[in-house]
Amino acid sequence: MDVYSSGTGLYTTSLAMCVASAAIPNSPMFSYACRMAAAAIGVLYSSPSDIKGCGDGWKGLNPHIEKTKTAIKDAAKSVSDEEWKKMGREEFDAAYKQFCDELDKCKGMNDAVGGCMDGAAKMSFAGALVSTTGSGILFGFAMAAMASKVVPGIGQAASLAIQSAGITYANIFQTGLKNMATKNLKVLGAAAMIAAMAGQFFSQSTQQKLATATTPANGDMPAFEQVMIEGLPVSTKGLPGASGTKTPGG
Repeated sequence: MDVYSSGTGLYTTSLAMCVASAAIPNSPMFSYACRMAAAAIGVLYSSPSDIKGCGDGWKGLNPHIEKTKTAIKDAAKSVSDEEWKKMGREEFDAAYKQFCDELDKCKGMNDAVGGCMDGAAKMSFAGALVSTTGSGILFGFAMAAMASKVVPGIGQAASLAIQSAGITYANIFQTGLKNMATKNLKVLGAAAMIAAMAGQFFSQSTQQKLATATTPANGDMPAFEQVMIEGLPVSTKGLPGASGTKTPGG
């Protein structure tokens, strides 16, 4: 199982511990810091597994690109030299080379987007680990502060020291979470923007390439050679001066 799949569970556990810490009777300052920590975790909340899956999806396109290049190359090998004389081998080779160059650019972009998503997934998972660890310590301070009030033998000075330490830690923790949330939002936003721009680029590039390929450069229609297969009826219906269907040689 992918370790990233536990990310959302860690975030949920962190939220629960922060809310519980805030609910335990304690100093108002401590409770406030716990609520602020919970809010920051809510901003951090994301799915490292889904983010990584998105990156793997982009990088997973590259094997299909290679298969496409290989399939076209194998199909070209099956054409005989005699048939190539009618179809233009040089033109095909030039078009195939240009096609492969464009696909290689796509592969590079896929790797770049996938790598960006991998980085975002690592940051998301790191946020989950920090949130869980810090929330556990926070919950420990809350329980210790409550115990210091009800357990006999703990002096007032010790109880106040525990509460003071808890407040100090809670403020440091929630401030750190806020800073991490700000950085993670920037990284995740940038990753999402890169993925969206890459998808738009592919769409526009494909449409442009199709338009270029189907539009003659000089404005003339391409000259096609009529090919007739022996024994196969040829329909001439609709053509100027044609009367219907006939068989070659008939």
